[in-house]
Amino acid sequence: MSEIDTLARRLLEAEATAVPIPFLSEMDPSLDWETARSIARANDALRRRNGEQLIGYKLGWTSAAMRDALGIDRPNWGTLWEKNAVGASAAHSDFIHPKIEPELVYRACTEFVLVRSPAWMVSI
Repeated sequence: MSEIDTLARRLLEAEATAVPIPFLSEMDPSLDWETARSIARANDALRRRNGEQLIGYKLGWTSAAMRDALGIDRPNWGTLWEKNAVGASAAHSDFIHPKIEPELVYRACTEFVLVRSPAWMVSI
């Protein structure tokens, strides 16, 4: 098993057990954007194999002012899965670091086909 697959499995295990692990960048300070995206894709593949349902994507760090303040050089994105959608209530013990961050989500009835990627997504 590759290091990327191992790290993806560790992330899923941490989520499933609500037991935190160190940030991947703390475990490997040389972790770069391309490797991080590879881990994310491996994580997504594991979720699909486990029968999870992809319901959308989350954009992060879209504010240039916030990126500048935190030293982040580009927006990022991640996948949203049906099992992570929380309804009116959720058990505190199901989460590692429970916080409330409202997300507005548009759930399309059909899958989007991206004809042309924004420039910042090309390397994803």
